[in-house]
Amino acid sequence: MNPPERYGFEGYSPEASMRDAPPRPPTPENQPLEGIKGSQWANISVLTVEEPKSYRQAKVSPQWSDWKKAMDEELKSLEENDVWDVIPKPAGGKIVASRWVYKAKGNVQGEVERYKARLVAKGFSQILGQDYDEIFAPVVRYDSLRLLLTLSACKGWRPHNSTSKLHFCIGY
Repeated sequence: MNPPERYGFEGYSPEASMRDAPPRPPTPENQPLEGIKGSQWANISVLTVEEPKSYRQAKVSPQWSDWKKAMDEELKSLEENDVWDVIPKPAGGKIVASRWVYKAKGNVQGEVERYKARLVAKGFSQILGQDYDEIFAPVVRYDSLRLLLTLSACKGWRPHNSTSKLHFCIGY
């Protein structure tokens, strides 16, 4: 299925775009793939680093120092951005576990440029009504924002930014 013309894809055809591609001569970085005929050339880069699936795998991998550095950077970022608050465990409450997710980022030559580690919560282990009873999503509803801007325009309030929160001051 082709994309709709209203998005600017008039006459778009994936087959035509590959068929009409200008020929590219082979170079050491750009070799033809077996089974591809004509002027279709490709650059392929494959990272040779195996991404660990768990902390234990990361710890025994040859790149442990790189994964450890990535984990330290992630923890530092979480602390700097004040992501969590330490609170006492609620009576009868269950603590949501977390795990590390590892990703090696590479360049076009297939070399590893950066190791990334993310600490993620296992939120799927929670049950609505048993482990939590409300959902919080820090997203502004546009209806609320429009109402606030309309009120401020009608009342002559002007916005004032204070400690990264928007306040409206009465007066001129």
